[in-house]
Amino acid sequence: MIFKSEKQKALEKKEYEKLDAYKKIFNTPEGEIVLKDLVSICGVTISSVDADANMTFYNEGKRFVGMHILRTLETEESYIRFLYNDMNNIDIEQGEQYE
Repeated sequence: MIFKSEKQKALEKKEYEKLDAYKKIFNTPEGEIVLKDLVSICGVTISSVDADANMTFYNEGKRFVGMHILRTLETEESYIRFLYNDMNNIDIEQGEQYE
């Protein structure tokens, strides 16, 4: 039988509280607006590669933050595709861009 130390229990509780806070914040209408903005700003749905290696590293750093948020929220890939289509004004049913 494995016993957890008090320190380990405290860390797990803190991690659970953080996850709960993420979900509470981003599962509101306002949180969804902010999430879409962050995903857009972080470049999650676009390539981070640039001719300038330093710019690629910079872009990957931004993308990492966005992906961390989506992973923390346990976001499904289908929702990420929805965000991409929504941010790029793509009609999913028609498969074409709209204004």
